[in-house]
Amino acid sequence: MTEDRWRKIFAAATFVLPIAFLVLVLGMTSHVDKLQGRLTSAQQDLRVLQRQALSAERRISMYKDILGPIADASAINGPQNKVDLFSLVQRQLTANGMLSRVIDEAYRKDGPGDQGVKISFEGPYPSFIKTLADWRRLDVALRVKDITLAGFKEQLVRGDIVLETVVGK
Repeated sequence: MTEDRWRKIFAAATFVLPIAFLVLVLGMTSHVDKLQGRLTSAQQDLRVLQRQALSAERRISMYKDILGPIADASAINGPQNKVDLFSLVQRQLTANGMLSRVIDEAYRKDGPGDQGVKISFEGPYPSFIKTLADWRRLDVALRVKDITLAGFKEQLVRGDIVLETVVGK
């Protein structure tokens, strides 16, 4: 190659290389600016999401504080076994001056689950009403499934009642 040709190549390279470098730098700067904008947007989204998560955590904590005592208060208790149920029912009858003639298990036709007790009783009517009220105030969930009540003598009643509760669920 001739010297003149080398000069032309060198002059072109001296002019073209800085321009190419400048174009490359401008392209990279534009790309960096776009990435910087995305990063700023992502950081703002992160801050918003963190505030939302903190707010949700506070609400959940508040709901747990409110619902905790409610859930504890509404828990249904049941006697541990049939003997406990019989004893619990008998204790309230005796405490109110009622005579229990027969206490027996009330059988269910549809299988296990709610267990019941059938009681034949007699005593003063006001004492029976007080016994019903006492059974209602127990920590055990009881329901009256069936009741038959008949009067005999003055102020005395005789009857049968079937009480059911949840045992072993």
